[in-house]
Amino acid sequence: MIASSHPDFAPGDFVDSMAFGWQQFAELDPSVVGPNSVNRVDPNRAPLQSALGWLGMPGVTAYWGLMGVAKLKPGETLVVSAASGAVGQLEGQIAKIQGARVVGIAGGEA
Repeated sequence: MIASSHPDFAPGDFVDSMAFGWQQFAELDPSVVGPNSVNRVDPNRAPLQSALGWLGMPGVTAYWGLMGVAKLKPGETLVVSAASGAVGQLEGQIAKIQGARVVGIAGGEA
């Protein structure tokens, strides 16, 4: 079995990082922070592929963009200009859950 020598990671752990693509093995420095940081993914909490969507970069971007930067409040109207994209479709759902009115744009004039 291939294992990490880092004390925070056990054999069999799943991780994600912006430093590599979807692959079975990678060699990274887990002490790095920022876009190349390494995050443990718990397959018991959600399917592994959710780390690429709602529990990964798209979900975090949508959530913090709305709640941290825009400080969205119930009753406000949000226009999502790329509502069919990875971040936009989550942004619309989060905004609806927060009680906002959502207008999604996904494509051309039609």
